[in-house]
Amino acid sequence: AEGRVMNIFFDEINPDNVIISQGGRIYKSTDGGTSWNDSSTGLESLNNIDDLIMKMVKNPLNPNQLTISTSGGIFTSLDNGDNWEQIYPSFAHNIAHSPYHEGHIVATIHNSNASGFALRFTKDGGENWETVDSAELYFLNSTHVFTSTAINFVEDFAHIYIATADLGLVKFELNLETLSISDPELISTNQTQIYPNPAKDFVKIASNEKVQSVEIYNLTGQKILSSTQKEITISNLNKGIYFVKIILETGKVETHKLIKK
Repeated sequence: AEGRVMNIFFDEINPDNVIISQGGRIYKSTDGGTSWNDSSTGLESLNNIDDLIMKMVKNPLNPNQLTISTSGGIFTSLDNGDNWEQIYPSFAHNIAHSPYHEGHIVATIHNSNASGFALRFTKDGGENWETVDSAELYFLNSTHVFTSTAINFVEDFAHIYIATADLGLVKFELNLETLSISDPELISTNQTQIYPNPAKDFVKIASNEKVQSVEIYNLTGQKILSSTQKEITISNLNKGIYFVKIILETGKVETHKLIKK
């Protein structure tokens, strides 16, 4: 068979039982990989060469259910990969089942190395899907196609981590009970911090070292504001993304991205 092998599952009880995805097909082995059988019933709409199964996950609440995100939609199997059914008709990269609530599934979509990002979810196993408005995600751009997102469930919430092309690592909290999404949290390794972020009227600087000055730039690199204070009024700035340069008394310079609401 031809195509990329993107996923490999070993049976936890019997490691000779293996499931892989290759191209747009699923293959199963019962002898540790010596021989393989095509297990793609229901995936006929996927082309073996041109399509790609991005992610294959197990439902932690149903050991017989596997779900795959592919270039041709989202499919699930209730018999450990023998038969598949499409539950969403278009492209998806990453996918995860909730370990707390049966039927809760979150999927992420990022189509290229610098693409717009999309977030979808279902609470009924795929019969109905909701898409988070891209404006609520601040129209962010994702980075690498296969590894730019991680999904972590906590009760009724899904924490979505996104490696972006413009904001660094960003975290959203999706409330699956109220169907709402939090403002983004920008995860930084800098010693200084800016908060709140996103901000509407003011932003504060937190630092263990003395701050010499703070400069704010727009995305074109134009300096639009400077201050020597740790609390800066930004109510007159237009909504959007800005760079905040913090110059410490030691001479060290750190840069943050600020979202103005």
